[in-house]
Amino acid sequence: MKWNALLLAPLLASCSNGEMAKSLDGSYGSLAFKGQVERRIEGVNYVYSVQRLDLTFDPQAKSNATDRIINPSLRFVAIEEKGDGTPQKTLFESEVPIRARLNSSNRAVTVENLTFVVPRHAVESADHVGLAVVGERLMWPIETDLKG
Repeated sequence: MKWNALLLAPLLASCSNGEMAKSLDGSYGSLAFKGQVERRIEGVNYVYSVQRLDLTFDPQAKSNATDRIINPSLRFVAIEEKGDGTPQKTLFESEVPIRARLNSSNRAVTVENLTFVVPRHAVESADHVGLAVVGERLMWPIETDLKG
């Protein structure tokens, strides 16, 4: 029992002080993604850093079908959901451009060093905190909750 507590102590400490790291690994329709996001505290803000994100395009996908993705953005959102039928409230939203062209002949791209500075109160008040790739009327949500 003591051994398990010793092993978990650093992990629990890193979570309790606001720092965290989460894998981004999955797909949504025509776009697959793999990477990692890290969070640290700077004053009244959380800083979320995507050090590396690999995007792979599938032009044959049936869901979110498109023949190309040109210069999409990575969107960060913190959303409050009342659950009583009222619309969601966006507490924070920001986008970082991704300079890339994905199509049937150029199916993969790696982007690096994407950063979002987010007020801590927005994250702490939110019911959902997450990322999505957006572009040309389509959105590819990355299914990882970044609230902590």
